[in-house]
Amino acid sequence: MVAVGLSVAVMQLFLGSKGLAPDLGDSQTVRILIGTALYLTAIALFAFAIGALLRHSAGALATVLGLLLVVPTLGVIPWRPLQLITPFLPGAAGSKILLPTQINAMSQGGVGAVLGPWQGYAVLLAWVAVLLTVAAVLLRRRNA
Repeated sequence: MVAVGLSVAVMQLFLGSKGLAPDLGDSQTVRILIGTALYLTAIALFAFAIGALLRHSAGALATVLGLLLVVPTLGVIPWRPLQLITPFLPGAAGSKILLPTQINAMSQGGVGAVLGPWQGYAVLLAWVAVLLTVAAVLLRRRNA
């Protein structure tokens, strides 16, 4: 939140006189700014849980980057089951909080579920909760 606040202050300072600074009176802009910090926190917890599950840093890094960056792009393949699952993947669902409403509505292309910003973030939090729970159980069993 500190980094977002500083960046907004700098944008207001340099871009405010040109009319290009973000409108803090717009609820969508505030959601995106706050959502940035929420999304990054959730992704950090997601990566922590994957790391705790795998207990191998290179494998955890590859898994997290694959789940967040590679797997969501497979949704463009015209295979219906994959298109139905893609909106519920952690990266695709969580990033909805960072997008304007118009882009969220267009992003799915009419196939499968269209999640709203807070619904997508809730899906990401569900992934995080499940993975943290499984990681805690496995850490307790392995280190007992």
